[in-house]
Amino acid sequence: MSQVLPMVYLVRHGETAWTLTAQHTGRTDLPLNDQGERQAREVGTRLTELRIDRILSSPLKRARRTAELAMPHSRIEADDDLMEWDYGAYEGRRTVDIEVERPGWRLFREAAPVVAKHSIPSVGVRAVSSAAFAHTAAMCSSSVIVKFFAFLPCIGSGSHHQKDAAWCSPPLP
Repeated sequence: MSQVLPMVYLVRHGETAWTLTAQHTGRTDLPLNDQGERQAREVGTRLTELRIDRILSSPLKRARRTAELAMPHSRIEADDDLMEWDYGAYEGRRTVDIEVERPGWRLFREAAPVVAKHSIPSVGVRAVSSAAFAHTAAMCSSSVIVKFFAFLPCIGSGSHHQKDAAWCSPPLP
């Protein structure tokens, strides 16, 4: 039996119009903008150094397109279990505007009463227990999952959500 543990790399999708305006983007199916497409190609240059056995993606446009541009000759599997967080009434709104109504509000601390359809624990359960994620971790030596990082609140990358997130693992080599 091999002693090598499988590696799973998480990649945040590239920039969208709402990234620029700091709007919370969950299930609204926005495309990448030009900068987002450049970012996807750039992460692809870093992924080519790795042995990737499987690529999974949220089915939304921004995640799928990021995967397509980053790994253009690879098969990308869309998986509904990797679907983005549902922000409910806060979809498309900015944190600064929400804080006017709820001073001190932070997404990953107070989401349960605020986000209409998902609690923090329910999103975590979906992430960890999804068949695709479990199968990938058990069967592949390395995989890439492309999606919006709010699905796993412990991963962030300098977006407007950074104050609500922190790195749990190092970035790509």
